[in-house]
Amino acid sequence: MGDVFNSREQYEGLIKRHKDELEAVNQEHVEELDNVTRMFVKKKEDLQKQHAAQLEMIQILAKVNGDDTSYMNPYSEHGQKIHWFSENT
Repeated sequence: MGDVFNSREQYEGLIKRHKDELEAVNQEHVEELDNVTRMFVKKKEDLQKQHAAQLEMIQILAKVNGDDTSYMNPYSEHGQKIHWFSENT
C-alpha cells in the first residue's frame, strides 16, 4: 500500500531523497538536450559553409565559361530558399 514511517524525519528524508534523485535526472536530461542542440547547430553551420563553398565553385566555373552569375543568390529577397532545379532533375 505505502511506506510506513516511524517518524516525520523518515518521511522528510524520503521526500528529500526523491527530490534529489529527480533533480539529478533532470540535470542529466538538460545536459543531453544541450549536447544534442550543440550537435545540430554545428551540423547546420557545417552545411552552410559547405553550401557557400559549393555556390562559390559554381560561380567560379560559370565565370570561366563566360556566364553572368550575379543572379545566383540561393535565397530570395524575403529569405525564402529558392530551389533551382525540380525534384525530378
